[in-house]
Amino acid sequence: MKTPPIKIKEFIDIHIESLNSEGQGVGRIDGYVVFVVGALPGEDCNVQIFKVTPKYAIARLVKYEKPSKLREKPVCSHYSKCGGCQIQHMKYPAQLLFKQSKVIQAIVKIAGKKEAIVSPTIGMDTPWFYRNKSIFSSVNTVEGTIVGMYQNHSHKVVEIDKCIIAHQKINSALSAAKDWIKRSNILAYDEIESRGDLRALFARVGVNTGQVMVGAITHTDSLPEVDTFTTLLRRADNDIVSIFQNINAHQKGERLSFDTKFIWGTHTIADSLGKLRFNISPYSFYQINPVQTKKLYDYVLEKSDLNSESIVLDAYCGVGTIGQYLAKQCKEVIGIESVIDAINDAKENSRINNIRNTKYIAGNCATVFPQLIDSNISFDVVIVDPPRKGCERQFIDALLKATPPKIIYVSCNPSTLARDIKALLVRYNLVSVQPFDMFPQTDHVETVTLLERKGSI
Repeated sequence: MKTPPIKIKEFIDIHIESLNSEGQGVGRIDGYVVFVVGALPGEDCNVQIFKVTPKYAIARLVKYEKPSKLREKPVCSHYSKCGGCQIQHMKYPAQLLFKQSKVIQAIVKIAGKKEAIVSPTIGMDTPWFYRNKSIFSSVNTVEGTIVGMYQNHSHKVVEIDKCIIAHQKINSALSAAKDWIKRSNILAYDEIESRGDLRALFARVGVNTGQVMVGAITHTDSLPEVDTFTTLLRRADNDIVSIFQNINAHQKGERLSFDTKFIWGTHTIADSLGKLRFNISPYSFYQINPVQTKKLYDYVLEKSDLNSESIVLDAYCGVGTIGQYLAKQCKEVIGIESVIDAINDAKENSRINNIRNTKYIAGNCATVFPQLIDSNISFDVVIVDPPRKGCERQFIDALLKATPPKIIYVSCNPSTLARDIKALLVRYNLVSVQPFDMFPQTDHVETVTLLERKGSI
């Protein structure tokens, strides 16, 4: 095995040729690939190496000569350290082109399509303060407990006073919670020393209703100075209607467990999408960007081409948003979701919206869908909106067996989307691929893909 030509912490000069799928600049030293965080194509850069592998290295940008025409001065003061955004240094039109290219590359390289039909990315008019959910990590320092986001390619927490891609009400809640931490001398949980309480802060907002949910994710059963926590949050914003503690004593990191104590207010918050209203719990999957979600759902509705006899499967349905958005245009929607709380929310959302042609089943799509097919239910359209890991192979096999006329695949991960498309191309034609910028300033992209059964077009 050839020894890499560079070492960790070494400073080198390099020319940036292109971008990789994470928005990092790509350069080469004697044929050896170096990915540079913060660099753009055409720039000659001085960089410092912080990771070396046999096939590639990753470096941080130190300085550049003659900035790329794509470069934009970052708005956020935390951007150089915080890992919450990856491409804020790129002009917004260039971000949209980058995301379109990212989808094209995945479909060409992974799905094996020589010509990928990918439309231009649909962006936002104002690509800031759009996130309706954020989780802020905590850590102990010599100056006290801080709360923020992880640095790129690091487990180091960067303290954040305001996140400019999070909704302003989330920033207000963060400020109040930080005040609680300071006043009450709250300690972050230290996994190495097994001491402390707080793992992270959670905040979620119903952008179209203004309702806010705030939670403290703790390692311990009790929440220190809980009355102070509640008082400061309620004082900060009258729209905070739900305050909870989530106890995560066993998993690493800041993930929500299913052990939640509601401290004050309601167990859910509400948001609206078009003419529909949805109740959302802490665990429920709900799209991060409601402005773009409306555009995306309108697109799905258009491509579904439904009529009064259409039967729709809403796979990985979450709280039922996509299916209920389509429900009044079809005969029936059947949703499948593995998270019980989300299924309960979906049923309640159908009741709230007076939608009577939905049915929700708790379980794994790979198991439930074949059972539905065996019971002689025939679907006209299958909507698929899986997590980043994509669809289980058993579910793909079941789709190939059932061969519904249309599959509309909503994905937040071009790589797993392309992998699943490749498997489906045996019996389906790839008709259209439409990226949506659900996550401005980051390297993430949402994509809606229409596949139609061969012989049906």
